[in-house]
Amino acid sequence: QAGSHDVLGIPKCRVHHPSINDAVEALQREMLDLGVSGYNEFTGIGHVRYVQMMVERHSKRVQLTLVWNADTFRLASPTAQLLVKKLKLYPLFHSIWLNFRTGPGNVIFNRKEQAWHLAHGPPYVLETILPKSSNLTFPIAPNMFRQGNIEQFESMLAAVEPFIPPKSRVCELYA
Repeated sequence: QAGSHDVLGIPKCRVHHPSINDAVEALQREMLDLGVSGYNEFTGIGHVRYVQMMVERHSKRVQLTLVWNADTFRLASPTAQLLVKKLKLYPLFHSIWLNFRTGPGNVIFNRKEQAWHLAHGPPYVLETILPKSSNLTFPIAPNMFRQGNIEQFESMLAAVEPFIPPKSRVCELYA
């Protein structure tokens, strides 16, 4: 909702990858079943502050990250533990990460290494970028930057590639 942090559902969003829509449905169903609540920024009460989902394109499976309103996995349990137990039964989920963040503010992730907990699955999704000259595969964890529209990024690479001399090294810089 404009001007707020209120989340409004967009069931079967046509902009999202279909796996994201399926993962959102599964997450909502299991959160409701367990009574897992969304975080209220005014009261400071609630379990889940943010949700990030990333699709591994070749497998169509989702790397799920739940930003939990607790300092540690122990303090987030048993609720977090029960939710993960239910979600990992869905083959749709590649991996499930928890990030622990408390306190006010708009910062999404707690960047401290000890704030990250891999609850299920491999630590990285593997993403292959397909310029004509090579197949580049990158491991991507939830705390790493990835282009939001990877297909458009590939189109950009294809447009730039003819201007790069052979055997050159290229570094993408973003701000």
